[in-house]
Amino acid sequence: MTDRWSLTETPAMYPGDDQESRCPATSDLTAPQSATLAALPSVIGPVLRTVTCELALGHDGDHIAFTGAADDGERWWWLYWASDRHRLIQVDTCARASINGPHRDECLLAQDHSGPHSFDIRATCVIEKAVRA
Repeated sequence: MTDRWSLTETPAMYPGDDQESRCPATSDLTAPQSATLAALPSVIGPVLRTVTCELALGHDGDHIAFTGAADDGERWWWLYWASDRHRLIQVDTCARASINGPHRDECLLAQDHSGPHSFDIRATCVIEKAVRA
């Protein structure tokens, strides 16, 4: 049996911020993609059925969404999709970081992503329910 809550997105920034809005595109993982993720060693967290693009609104190229981490968080898996493509691949995270006073904010997007880094994109709250076996 599978369940899914509806997606809810809400801005999480303060009025007057100058950050980019997040792309609202969503995609469902295929059954084989979900099975691939579930079979990975030492998966952290649930396998999601639906993901939302994590890039900035109006980005170039494929949509990209984090789908899960395996090997105790050492390997990050992403769904890349467009109208004619749908690929699940392991890619390292972006190496860029922003230092704001005593705080370091690392980019949590896939390596070689297009557009702004995650710390320059307005955060949203996306609520989804994982696939239930």
